[in-house]
Amino acid sequence: MKQVADGAQSPDPGLDSLDRLTQAASALLEELEALGQDSGRQFTSLAKTSRQNRRMIRALVVCLALIAALAAGFGIALVRVDSNADRIDALTRRLDVAQTDTRRRAFCPLYEIFLSSKSAQGRKAASDPKAYDHAFEVIGEGHRALKCAEFTSDKAPFGATPKG
Repeated sequence: MKQVADGAQSPDPGLDSLDRLTQAASALLEELEALGQDSGRQFTSLAKTSRQNRRMIRALVVCLALIAALAAGFGIALVRVDSNADRIDALTRRLDVAQTDTRRRAFCPLYEIFLSSKSAQGRKAASDPKAYDHAFEVIGEGHRALKCAEFTSDKAPFGATPKG
């Protein structure tokens, strides 16, 4: 057989046609075997790549499921925090109204009674006039700290109290 420039063998012209066909068939079989081996390697490579892709897809699905679960958990936590904040605000408002009511109904009238009891005769009757003056200064500071002037105009800052 003679070698052709592209590497394939050409049949020898001196052989009869059966021999030439046999040689061509042999050459084709060799090429088919080489292609079969190459195809086997490619199939094996594709199978490995396919397995890796399936694993990566499974991992991606698991990651997406975890992200969805975390997002749901954060959503629930956010709703609960918001609900707790609303409850705390409501409780704060109730306490503020209760304190205002207590100031309006109890402490401020008491401070007003104390302040109205200051007199010149009481100062003269006191054993220590400076202590007497100091006591009324403390009472006056308490009256100002409680902002009792708001309540002397018969106008409560919150209107009706929750207790009625």
